[in-house]
Amino acid sequence: MSKCLIIGFGSIGERHAEVLNRLGFEINVISKRKNLNFLTRKKIESFNLNEFEYVVISNSTENHLNTLLAVDKYFKTKAILVEKPLSSFPSNYLPKNKVFIGYNMRFNPIIVELNKIIKSKKNLFIESRCTSYFPSWRKGNYSKSYSAKFNGGGVLRELSHELDYIKWIFGKFKFDYNISSKLSNLNISTDDFFFGLGRIQGLSKIYFHLDYASHLEQRILNIKSNNINLTFDFISKTITGQVKSRTFNKKLTFDRNHSYKNMWLDIISNKGRNCCSYKDGMDTVKLIDQLRKNKYE
Repeated sequence: MSKCLIIGFGSIGERHAEVLNRLGFEINVISKRKNLNFLTRKKIESFNLNEFEYVVISNSTENHLNTLLAVDKYFKTKAILVEKPLSSFPSNYLPKNKVFIGYNMRFNPIIVELNKIIKSKKNLFIESRCTSYFPSWRKGNYSKSYSAKFNGGGVLRELSHELDYIKWIFGKFKFDYNISSKLSNLNISTDDFFFGLGRIQGLSKIYFHLDYASHLEQRILNIKSNNINLTFDFISKTITGQVKSRTFNKKLTFDRNHSYKNMWLDIISNKGRNCCSYKDGMDTVKLIDQLRKNKYE
């Protein structure tokens, strides 16, 4: 039986364990938590890393890069998956192992359908909107989580799926105008709102609205052109609108682990061809770092 080591066992670490366990992997865990269903130790040194085919780094964002350096230095494996975002701040480090970043939304069936429906990615208006209420994300005191801290959290880091999949589908973009700020009265020390207007390779226009201080939960992608008017709703799992004379009113059915499973199958069987690479992940970190400097005071 193949073995996988999961470093950090919060909600995302649990999700990876659930998916990999169902795929037939033996799971070992590094965590301070007790009474887990898997062999658990507190330190990396407690395991022989060469026993593992895959490693998942799913501890807090601010610890991602240091953990990757430690694993990459002493370990030769088929692949290391670092949860998104890759790190809190940019780095010039180049890993010797194959490293992927956990932007699993690339494997969301909505995205899969989008790539089938929209053949030409040019001359579009693209609106990416993602809003939610941060205190409802996790149990306990939200203000003490790493997501509430400047070095580890922030709406651009937490909702960076949007930055990744837009770039992956449509190409690199540059912002003409953007603002990142804390606008709410939430007890956090980081940004909770981002607004940006930009261009994708000079051919399409993009609008981002990201915030996690809204009681309205939505995750929507609108795409428009002269003959396209489509809404992709990731929460209702629907695709509605028109392309030329063709009308869409489609409801998809898939479970919460679908995109994680397909991401892992891509890594295991397809060499991660559609996964976010280390380079792409670090490019997103650099973009986030740049965008956070333009604040509204």
